[in-house]
Amino acid sequence: MSSFDEVEPRLAEANRTLRLTRSGLRRVVGDRVRSSPGVIFTFRRGSDGRFTLPFTSPALERVYGVSREELASDALPAFRLIHPDDLPSVLRSITESADRLQAWNCEFRVNAPRHGELWIEGRSVSQREEDGSVLFYGFLNDITERKRSDLELRRSRALLQAFIEHAPVSIAMFDRNLRYIHSSRKWQAMVGSSGTELDGRRHYDDAVFLSEDRKEAHRRGLAGETVTGEGDWTGADGVVSRHYWEVHPWGDTGTETGGIIIFCQDVTYARAMESELRHAHKMEALGQLAGGVAHDFNNFLQIIQGYTEILQERFEGDEVAKKFSAEVMRAARGASSLTRQLLAFSRRQVLSMAVIDLNDVIQSTSKMLRRLLSENIEYFLDLETSLWPIEADADQLAQVLINLCVNARDAMPHGGKLRISTRNLAVTEATTCHKLPPGEFVMLTVEDTGSGINPDILEHIFEPFFTTKEPGKGTGLGLSTVYGIVRQSEGYVWVESATDNGARFMVCLPRTDSESLPTALHTTRVTTNGQRTILVVEDDEDVLSAVCGYLPNLGFKVLSARPEDALTLAAQYAGAIDLLLADVVMPGLNGPLLAEEIRALNPGLRTVFMSGYIDDAVTRHGVLESGAPFLQKPFTLAELADKISEALAQT
Repeated sequence: MSSFDEVEPRLAEANRTLRLTRSGLRRVVGDRVRSSPGVIFTFRRGSDGRFTLPFTSPALERVYGVSREELASDALPAFRLIHPDDLPSVLRSITESADRLQAWNCEFRVNAPRHGELWIEGRSVSQREEDGSVLFYGFLNDITERKRSDLELRRSRALLQAFIEHAPVSIAMFDRNLRYIHSSRKWQAMVGSSGTELDGRRHYDDAVFLSEDRKEAHRRGLAGETVTGEGDWTGADGVVSRHYWEVHPWGDTGTETGGIIIFCQDVTYARAMESELRHAHKMEALGQLAGGVAHDFNNFLQIIQGYTEILQERFEGDEVAKKFSAEVMRAARGASSLTRQLLAFSRRQVLSMAVIDLNDVIQSTSKMLRRLLSENIEYFLDLETSLWPIEADADQLAQVLINLCVNARDAMPHGGKLRISTRNLAVTEATTCHKLPPGEFVMLTVEDTGSGINPDILEHIFEPFFTTKEPGKGTGLGLSTVYGIVRQSEGYVWVESATDNGARFMVCLPRTDSESLPTALHTTRVTTNGQRTILVVEDDEDVLSAVCGYLPNLGFKVLSARPEDALTLAAQYAGAIDLLLADVVMPGLNGPLLAEEIRALNPGLRTVFMSGYIDDAVTRHGVLESGAPFLQKPFTLAELADKISEALAQT
């Protein structure tokens, strides 16, 4: 047998195997092409510049809803599906790939008739044909879900970044070696470095001054514990602030944490406000105590003065009795001066409010101030022109100025400089001074070059009876009087000082738009010769007896009653009651309410109110605004006579 005869069957078998293999491959490839979710394509750019799609897989019609046969002769319908904003870049990338025979890779959007807007990723390789055309072999994948996931991820990251950046605290994230992973802008501003400078750096390389308790908190945080604390922080600018901080572990892998996150909040302002609030509460409590003491003490002084004046009239010709009673009255007036200072501190004194120019008060007090100051003290006035008006008691403001200047004088025993200045001050939300709310104020500043005030006692200097002077050198009521007058005038007062560096006292009073208030009514004293009746109502029986002992000398028929008996007495009295003299603050019916009830029985009733202090009841019931005369205890017979005359003269 020839060799050809031996080879021929083998060749036939090989051809049969090849045909079966090609057929299988076509079926496999065809199945893959038909079932592929992406579009497999060939794309031709002809030598004439025309675009065609000779071959596309069935997914083209299924996904995009266009005819494969139509695109085989003209690719224009496929280009019409591309989003108008993306079409120029797609055409440019195809042209560059065809010209350079480079791989084509492009992401773009299409408006699919069946599915709406889709994101497509296109990839292909290209080759030049003999006729000059360029043929691309590639595929198109739907990447819409991936794009949506990426977009959602970017949005989440942006939201997280916005949350971090707009959080009211400073935030920094560290790995287990305390190297920066991320930090907020507030943190970067706190440490004085940008994010690019911090990323990857070790925290302790920059914050070498961290206290041991802060480092211990970091160690506990890395061990999985949440730690909080508070302490001082020295910023890059050298300014020391108070910070509250929290250390939190993150990334627990079951064996150890990935690092720590530190949250840090500047609480300097909050702690200052808390201190101010505590101080205000303490001053309010002291004020209530001082006001209560002054009220009771004034009642005692009223009794002493009242009976002393009666004795003075009874023993007119007795020089010895006259001398002794004069000493008693002098002591009573001195004690009354102390109680007035206590009432000023407790904001329970009567103020004669008027619209005034603070510069006028300073100018009118200036001569007195020069006499009070030592010759070795230089005295300067720096008054702003066109100063805003304020509503206050001019006499009380003069007392404020005198007390502040005397305090400055005592701080400069060897001489120095004293400056008094005024200016208009507009406070907004952005104002850094936490002492004042937003508004318009007139500021009075009294500044000296004296010994200054130790920081440890600054918060006590406005307290009553607090003094740094030697025993017998001062009562400790000067600055407390200033505090009370200013606060009762709805103003603010504070001091800035340091040891051996002088002191600056600042008083701010609110600007007013009110017109000038009416002046007090001046009358001549009325005499009655027993033809008029006065009803005196007081809850303290001793004060009641002392006041009633005054009135016969003024020619009145006197009726007296305790608060609980006053209405019954007024109803049963057969004659007319011309005038009611009543304490303002009493159990049961207070003075104003009692006056209303008795006026219903006596329409022509006039009233005079008296009190050991000005209480909330006076303000609530409009005693001062009503125009009814008011007597501050303790008062003299002459003062009582003047107020009664004023009341009877009213129409």
